[in-house]
Amino acid sequence: MKKVASLSIFLVVCLFGMGFFQIIGTTGNVLQLSAKLRNESIQTSYQDYGRYQTLLTEAYQRALFYEEEIQKKNLSMGMVVNHDDHYNRILAECDSLLFSSLRYVALKKMGLHGEANDAWQAILKANDHGKWHRHPKCKRRWTSRDMIVGLLAALSQRPEDSRLYLQDLMSYVDKTGGYIGSGPFYVSKLSPGLAEIIRHLARREGIADSALPPDIKYGFSTIEFDTFTAGRGYTSHLNALVIWLEMELRAKKSLNKVRSVTELLDQLLNPFKSHSIEDQRLMWVSHKLVDLDERNLFFRWLQLRSAGALTEKSKAQMLEELLSMDQFPADRLPQNCDRKADYLWQRDSIEYTPHSGECTETFSGVDFLWMVSLLTPE
Repeated sequence: MKKVASLSIFLVVCLFGMGFFQIIGTTGNVLQLSAKLRNESIQTSYQDYGRYQTLLTEAYQRALFYEEEIQKKNLSMGMVVNHDDHYNRILAECDSLLFSSLRYVALKKMGLHGEANDAWQAILKANDHGKWHRHPKCKRRWTSRDMIVGLLAALSQRPEDSRLYLQDLMSYVDKTGGYIGSGPFYVSKLSPGLAEIIRHLARREGIADSALPPDIKYGFSTIEFDTFTAGRGYTSHLNALVIWLEMELRAKKSLNKVRSVTELLDQLLNPFKSHSIEDQRLMWVSHKLVDLDERNLFFRWLQLRSAGALTEKSKAQMLEELLSMDQFPADRLPQNCDRKADYLWQRDSIEYTPHSGECTETFSGVDFLWMVSLLTPE
């Protein structure tokens, strides 16, 4: 047993060591690439501005149409699901908390406040005194970290009584010794990175660090190494949402400095470097995500955002690409004959390809709403 433990510690140290050296060795390249992206995006003309407004109007209208279609048959108890058209039944209830939360954020950002409020009220049905279920009808499966990341994204928009629901979540974590559900460690244990996000959400609500449960009070972001070890698809998307949460809280002036591995690295290496590594961490992670899967539009949005390169010109280019994707039909919600993945940004882009056979399943289209909302002016 001691040998196994020693070997595990050795492997963890080696992994972190490799990550340290990769971050140190590539920060200069990241700065150069970010500067290049900024230079390309700031060359904005009146034509670029007009093109952005035209494309945004088209995207907004399609998003409204999608939302109307979602309400017809892609909701179960008000929460997002897929629909089996062949057998006329709902599917993917157990992924609902994540995608329902992202739909709520998208509706809120697009200014559809009535629809957003209805979406939030439906999400609350999955709450059981701080223990959040994937869906009111899906209590047999353990709540996982990706579901809670979605919930935190929703709470970042400060819905009604957000402080109360945040406190309930923290109380549950405290009562369970650091768990967000009743599942095993690798599914339901609150990660240090999510704890750090919750700490900042609590601070925004006026909750002092001294009042936080220990598992949240001592949160610590490891997103650099989570991304360093991530593969294409689910895990990289989870990291992308955590980075988005950091950016969102920073933009709302609810987050200043994140306790992170690179902050520690800065302290260890000072004064042997010419620039702060911690200041470049979001750029580095965003660029790493794009390296993993360049076709992922959400990853590329994060890259532009982290580089300060989101302008009318770059947003117009992204809108044009989004609107031209065959995976988002203009006259109906996406189906399994359009692509294999029900939510594109969470999957490896090889799943963007059409599925052989007839259309038998209708997806929610929340991935389209999400991207439109990110490209809409605040």
